[in-house]
Amino acid sequence: MELKLFSSKYLADINKWLTAHGKTQVELVDMPSLGFVAENVAAGFLRQGEYMGVIDAIITNPEASSEDRNLALDLIFERLVITSKQCNIKVLFGFSEDEHTLSRSERYGFKKSDMTLMVRGI
Repeated sequence: MELKLFSSKYLADINKWLTAHGKTQVELVDMPSLGFVAENVAAGFLRQGEYMGVIDAIITNPEASSEDRNLALDLIFERLVITSKQCNIKVLFGFSEDEHTLSRSERYGFKKSDMTLMVRGI
């Protein structure tokens, strides 16, 4: 399986996956500039600051096989970590309520936090 850089041609698929997961669709302008896509399977995105990165979103195609989703997610996590190192990011973090994502993140060196996320729309 090969990862490709996110481009606008993948937006319709990603919005279809978001809808299938009960999430809100996104506009291209809202997407992080850096993302990786395993075509028809999954995508992951990185927002970058000077020394900090945030895994902005990880989304899967619920119609893809479990095996394909797992492989794609492993490749995406690995690529996000490697890319963060290449961009001189010192701290990479993300937020998830999904136990599978949290377990996978631990395999890639992340530590779980008991921090509560505060969010406000502006």
